[in-house]
Amino acid sequence: MDETFYTRQTDLVNPALLTIPIGIIGAGGIGSWTALALGKLGCSNLTVWDYDVVEAGNVAPQLYTSLDIGQEKTHALQNRLSLLLENPIHVRSGKIEDNLGELENYQVVISAVDDMEARGTIYNTLKPHHKTLIDGRMG
Repeated sequence: MDETFYTRQTDLVNPALLTIPIGIIGAGGIGSWTALALGKLGCSNLTVWDYDVVEAGNVAPQLYTSLDIGQEKTHALQNRLSLLLENPIHVRSGKIEDNLGELENYQVVISAVDDMEARGTIYNTLKPHHKTLIDGRMG
C-alpha cells in the first residue's frame, strides 16, 4: 500500500490500523457507497454480500452505470471499485441468511439491507458474539 494515498486522513486514523475484517451486507444505495467510502479511507479488508442484479433503476442512486445492468451487484461493484481503490474488495453473492455463520469472522458488520426480517436476523446472529453492528437504515 502506498501510504501517500491516505495522507489526508492520517491525522484521523492510521490506514495500517484499518485491516480489521468489515462485512457489508447489501450492495445497493447504502452498501455500494459505504464500500467506496471505507475503501477510500484505507480499509483494506472489506467483504460485500448481495444476491441481486443491477437493474436500470439502480444506476442513479447506486454506484453503478448502465454498463452494469444485468450483472450481479457484487461483481459489478467489485469491478467499479477496482478502478477507484488501492485495495480490492471481496464479494459474496447470495443471501446473507444462507451464510450467517460467516458473520462471526467480521469485527464490524454494516447492515445495508432494506428488508426488516433480514435486518432482525443479522442483529440476532451477531448479538451473542458481541460484534459491532452498524445498521445504515436506523436513525
